[in-house]
Amino acid sequence: MKVKWVLQTVVLVLLLLVSVAGASAESPLQNIDGLYFWHGDTNYPVYDTGNRFCSALDASSAYIVSDNDEELVIAVSLVSISYGSDEIVDVHLGTFREDKHTGKASLCHEASGMCQRVGGSKLLNDAYYYLKTCLGNVI
Repeated sequence: MKVKWVLQTVVLVLLLLVSVAGASAESPLQNIDGLYFWHGDTNYPVYDTGNRFCSALDASSAYIVSDNDEELVIAVSLVSISYGSDEIVDVHLGTFREDKHTGKASLCHEASGMCQRVGGSKLLNDAYYYLKTCLGNVI
């Protein structure tokens, strides 16, 4: 009976130690003024998170392709970052297209042709407006 109690106590202590160690691990996503950045690097605003990877914009690669009365088009490198290895595992081109009449914008992934509406995700919305601010194109 005493051996069983000792084993239960040891298991409980180990579980507590593991949960405390996991809780104190530094998150790679850091919130700065309401925006999430990869390890606090303001060059990588995060626009999507998942279980194993997160997606971020490479703000240093962004440039305005077109800015006229109809639309604003911004090209940017999109990076996928692995939580496990803490490394960029994929880079591809994306374009933000904003209709100036409606104010609606989308992020289109050039590799797949898929687009996602900016207003559909707070992370993506925040990352887009941060990128526009970096490029000096916020009204």
